[in-house]
Amino acid sequence: MNPETSWKHDVFTEDGSTCIVLSGELDLRAVEQLRQVLKKAIEESVRVVADLEAVSFIDSTIINVFIEARNDATASDRSFVVANPSPPVRRVLEVTGVLGFLSDSG
Repeated sequence: MNPETSWKHDVFTEDGSTCIVLSGELDLRAVEQLRQVLKKAIEESVRVVADLEAVSFIDSTIINVFIEARNDATASDRSFVVANPSPPVRRVLEVTGVLGFLSDSG
């Protein structure tokens, strides 16, 4: 991880699908870089999955970035979903009512 950030990402692309594996704490400091990572992936892939298994924290600014990514993907006939949220992240997504919208179950 970059000393100035508390998160990192790895990108894997195969057959028109991209998986972005996120880890660490995602908050306001991550917004702009995460937005750019997701935007690039959505432009280049038909399906984008953000794997949240190693994410220990998200706040409302990150939820907003995920909602924007989902809306941008849908507008471009592409898909964006979150997958494998860690227990604390799943709880935040459930409490805010966006888990279904952001996941394959939505």
